Amino acid sequence: MSNLPSVPCDNFILKAWRSFRYCLRKDNYARFAGRAGRMEYWSTTIIGSLFSIFPFLLFPLFGYLFIIIELVVIFYLAMPMLSVFVRRLHDVNWSAWWISLYYFLVSVAFAWIVFWFVQEILSSDLDLQSIDIESFRLDNFYIHLLQLLVDSISVLLFVLTLLPGTKGVNKYGEPV
Repeated sequence: MSNLPSVPCDNFILKAWRSFRYCLRKDNYARFAGRAGRMEYWSTTIIGSLFSIFPFLLFPLFGYLFIIIELVVIFYLAMPMLSVFVRRLHDVNWSAWWISLYYFLVSVAFAWIVFWFVQEILSSDLDLQSIDIESFRLDNFYIHLLQLLVDSISVLLFVLTLLPGTKGVNKYGEPV
């Protein structure tokens, strides 16, 4: 056992923490120009997600005050996480408009589902007891098509974050 080399996990964790703090600095907090490497993106995404989940652990201690804490954390971390995502796409020479397309399709699907549900409520004469929960299944071709598009773009964006950045200068700037 003593022949095995030690795993430099403390260096990796410190490097990830530094990358996360780098994205929270005032000059990088909402910087959408330039490029971000995989380490910067993934450390910001993973640590930011962990911080977003942390207030749920406070629920037994603080009750519903955790909702306010959760909203503050999410609003504080949303901008640097979005900006590092944009810069990560720039690093692989892709436009950040793909993120906008993804959120647009998610919004359309959500609006469609809400519209359908409101239409079901109104067609039942506002009697919530008479709504058949089985009829809530969305057997609609367009919803399934939207879901397929959203899922496809999700996978594409995920794969793009895993790819190494383009070598040399690209249209978004110098390499990281």
